[in-house]
Amino acid sequence: MDTLQNLAEELKDRIALIPGLMNPALSSRPGKTELAFTPKRKALSEDGLSAKASSGWPLHIAGKDIYGIGIRKRADRHGAEVISEPFDGLIWNLHAGGTLRFDLAALVPGDWNHVLFQTFHEINYREYTAASATDSWYFENDDGENRNGFNYYANVMLGYRMPVFLNMAALMAEVDMYLYDTPGRELWGDDLGRWVFSGLLNFKITDRLSAAAIVQFRTRRNFTTETREYEFYQDRRLVTSGAKQRLEFYQVAFRLTFKLK
Repeated sequence: MDTLQNLAEELKDRIALIPGLMNPALSSRPGKTELAFTPKRKALSEDGLSAKASSGWPLHIAGKDIYGIGIRKRADRHGAEVISEPFDGLIWNLHAGGTLRFDLAALVPGDWNHVLFQTFHEINYREYTAASATDSWYFENDDGENRNGFNYYANVMLGYRMPVFLNMAALMAEVDMYLYDTPGRELWGDDLGRWVFSGLLNFKITDRLSAAAIVQFRTRRNFTTETREYEFYQDRRLVTSGAKQRLEFYQVAFRLTFKLK
């Protein structure tokens, strides 16, 4: 079970695999304070509550603005402006979620019987202390479409562990959904889930050294030709014919892990 949990954490924390390279916004994460409450007993299912608070600052790198934190407002007709000052507020989160894990080898022992399954579901509330109830905001250089309110996150993972050099292969699907009550949110697709699909291969080089490769694809919304370039996202409009979302390549990452013990 510990192997399955560690694999899921690697996939969920995918952007942290190569800090400052895969996503420069990681430079705007000065740290976080996290308080977590989880059951002491590990079984096939787990539930937990946690809370954390974070802050950040903006960066300007190679002519590009990177917003670790900031408020996004409408400007002019369809433009947008960002108000971002270092540590001008906290983003605090409350999480309540549950995990279900299964390893076939627990029922049918054997080195080749580790068919692994995990699913996690969470409701969380996020609030940026510097933002009003109607403000949108950035965090960790995301799309800047966050608002104070509830969100739903879930993932499903299927993996296979083997006693050979390629000792793990896994697929994972994640969805993030905003549960805000913004009027007209369906016009720009605020009610649609944001999906990320990941594939992972893990190689056991030695007992202490391992390497992992992760490839990811994500869904993006399809906006009309007339509105897709609007800077303020609430002014964009989804297409009325055809698919409202498309699948595109997201990123690839590599990780080397060395255990001291």
